Amino acid sequence: MMSVEPANENNSSSRHICMLPLHSQNCLRQTKKIVLRPMGLASIILIGVFTTVIVASSSPLQTGRREGQDRSVLNRLNINPEDYTEIGLTEGGVVNTKEMAQTTDSIKCDEPNPPIWPSSVKIFYPPQNDDEKQHILSIIQQTSDPISYDNSTAPYETYTSKRHFTNERHALLFHPGVYHGLDFEIGYYVQALGLGAKAGDVVFADCDKGPFVPSLERISVRPPWGLGLDTFWRVGENFKTEAREGMHWVVSQAAPLRRVHIAKKKTNPTEDDDKSGSLFLGFGDAYVSGGVLANAIVDGTTDFVGQQQWISRNVDFRGPAVGGAWSLVFVGCTGDQGNIPESSDGLDGRKSVTVDERPNVRVEKPYIAVKDDGISFVLRVPAPTYGEDAIGPDLDGAKDDVRDFSHVKVVTPSDEEDTVVAAVQNSASLQEALDQGKDLVLSPGIYPLKTSLKVKYPNQVVLGLGLATLVAPTDGSPCIRVLPYTPGVRIAGIMLEASKQDVQQNYSDERDCPDGIASLLEWGNPNINDDRGSSTNPGVLTDIFARVGGSNPDRTVSTDVIMRIHSSNVVGDNLWLWRADHVNLQPGETANYPLNPSDEASKLPRVSDHFYQVMKDE
Repeated sequence: MMSVEPANENNSSSRHICMLPLHSQNCLRQTKKIVLRPMGLASIILIGVFTTVIVASSSPLQTGRREGQDRSVLNRLNINPEDYTEIGLTEGGVVNTKEMAQTTDSIKCDEPNPPIWPSSVKIFYPPQNDDEKQHILSIIQQTSDPISYDNSTAPYETYTSKRHFTNERHALLFHPGVYHGLDFEIGYYVQALGLGAKAGDVVFADCDKGPFVPSLERISVRPPWGLGLDTFWRVGENFKTEAREGMHWVVSQAAPLRRVHIAKKKTNPTEDDDKSGSLFLGFGDAYVSGGVLANAIVDGTTDFVGQQQWISRNVDFRGPAVGGAWSLVFVGCTGDQGNIPESSDGLDGRKSVTVDERPNVRVEKPYIAVKDDGISFVLRVPAPTYGEDAIGPDLDGAKDDVRDFSHVKVVTPSDEEDTVVAAVQNSASLQEALDQGKDLVLSPGIYPLKTSLKVKYPNQVVLGLGLATLVAPTDGSPCIRVLPYTPGVRIAGIMLEASKQDVQQNYSDERDCPDGIASLLEWGNPNINDDRGSSTNPGVLTDIFARVGGSNPDRTVSTDVIMRIHSSNVVGDNLWLWRADHVNLQPGETANYPLNPSDEASKLPRVSDHFYQVMKDE
């Protein structure tokens, strides 16, 4: 069941989205910190968590931010002043966050532009002839899901899920222009991304399907429909498609479709083109479960088919939204009357639908684009919008903060075969760029870490391409820690993966666990209670997919907590926090509650799916 409630009964303007399992109650409380903890203190509680749009309150209680912190207090709270000293932001034992904000103006601009992209990044230009088109398709096919054939069945071919846990990662980058006649499947751990400043700068035209995701295993699983329940970890972003058959996106979680225009075919329309401009989020009787469509325009019909737990945010539905099994959410969406279903609690026989017409805040995901010269790159960081500006899509980029790649570090994972050596190298190279105040773009790949990545500068961006994956340090430290009093940070497009814990390392000096709790991501510090962030410059987590187990079936892969947010005014947009259900519990391991420390300084909704039990305060 879904619910939309005010965070404070006395402040009706503070509105939040909460996703709950069926029959769950009381998900929304006033709280300073959010903790999502897996099952068993030393292992896991999350069977699978699909979280969407976590928004910190913008009430007056949260607009202040202290300017300094005494060194003795830092020591008492187990905060390392050297985290700030090494970038020159302490004086007399005081961390000066006002000065920290100013230091970003003097970032060293010494990165190459265009950057040196690794082979995991494929860059395409609009084809000028059929040979060029076939060359593009042959490259993309290497990243698509494998096809299985059986001439004795109907259907006789199907895409399969054999790459469910592959170590490959790919980003397909399309330069602005029109791509005629390209039909291609977006496979596991693949991101298809247009490089225009506007979604309409990259167009897939004169094609049957364009970019698409089908149901998988149509021969072996419930033929002819197949399955979409484990069609995870893929991204479609920043383009326009005019495919004759409409766009097919048959997925379940960790597969966002954002900043897209699904358009009706404009040239020589015929009766065969009557599906163009439509979006299909399922396929017949194929099982599917959950996903996100954000910042988009759909000219035709949006058919949810058998989808459940789906959120549509800031979508302009120019045709009707139909179908769906249950638990559909519409936030900040627009469309003619009747195009968006009416709210329903699902108790009268209709599917459960939640409609929030006026969200309090909207912050879109950062993205990369090329300049008008077609050579140099920029990082575009959309500004937060409020009120009327938080309603409907924003595909023109007019309010973006445009940052030249000369101060954006593009990193690649270490190629060392020794994982221990690779972890040391990855942590060192990534942290060096962060310490220099640069924004960080992670090229596709897997990055084992020796120590946590610490984000220290306001407004700093860490953006992953092609489902870039950070593997947590083996001492229980998080993959990423955003230091306290650091507003405006953006973390986006990254997978976080738990590692096999080394108990002996849990007592090392390098361990970044102030209260002894292992996690995959920490925002702020558990011992600081006045980190109020900024209501006008919130921190943002976008498309963050965490998993405990999965690619490594070893039962000793673990963490205490998946993610903890200690700071106020942090927005979460599409988080899927997953405990791999094929990794069995250890002997004696039992279900646990997600930890949810209570505090009146901040109000955040808890968002959950497939929890054993609902949140409780501790």
